[in-house]
Amino acid sequence: MPFSEDVKFDRFINMLGNPQCECLEAGHGHAGRCSNPVVYSNSGRRGHGGWEAHHLVPDKEGSSDTIENCRIYCWPCHEMTLQNDR
Repeated sequence: MPFSEDVKFDRFINMLGNPQCECLEAGHGHAGRCSNPVVYSNSGRRGHGGWEAHHLVPDKEGSSDTIENCRIYCWPCHEMTLQNDR
């Protein structure tokens, strides 16, 4: 199930003025945390600053739609995650 706008907003503002992708997936071409910038108004968009909210624990494993289970991924990391899930 998708995250509510409130959860996505709360997760985004928790980045404390430095909104960057929260992806830690080693196979995505970055060491450690991805540092691509994300822009709140670019939610669901491709290109610079685009991002999507991701579940740490996937829906299919009975996850919750809480802020603790939400991470903000830049668009490239989002697409790589979708490809890896197939």
